[in-house]
Amino acid sequence: MAPSPSHSQSLLPNPGILILDRIERDVDRFRLMARVDQEPTCPVCGVVSRSGHSSYRRCLQDLPWQGVTVQLCVRIGRFRCRNSSCPRKIFCERLPQVTRVYGRQTERASEIVRLIGYVAGGRPGQRLLTVVHRHQ
Repeated sequence: MAPSPSHSQSLLPNPGILILDRIERDVDRFRLMARVDQEPTCPVCGVVSRSGHSSYRRCLQDLPWQGVTVQLCVRIGRFRCRNSSCPRKIFCERLPQVTRVYGRQTERASEIVRLIGYVAGGRPGQRLLTVVHRHQ
């Protein structure tokens, strides 16, 4: 029987595909160090690949904790698409329900910014987010 997941795992935006390795605390922020646990699938042709190419670390702004900035740092894998008819030769793992393809924030952090923008408007929303950021 597999051990039950840690309570810390529930802090992640999509605990179904992310595994929390550790939490680091700097002077001004928390860093959630995580990795992806899903079948790497080519976004163009949909073929699953086990042929690793390389990896990189992607850091995303997440929701603050107790007024402290949180950064989600995920080890992302690059893979070779072995489908000879696919135009994509190398692809990166996607993070569904975590962030958009080129996103710099988690979806839940982006949603907060979006909601403040809709409710408060352009300049007032900007001022409100600036004040919130200063008090983190």
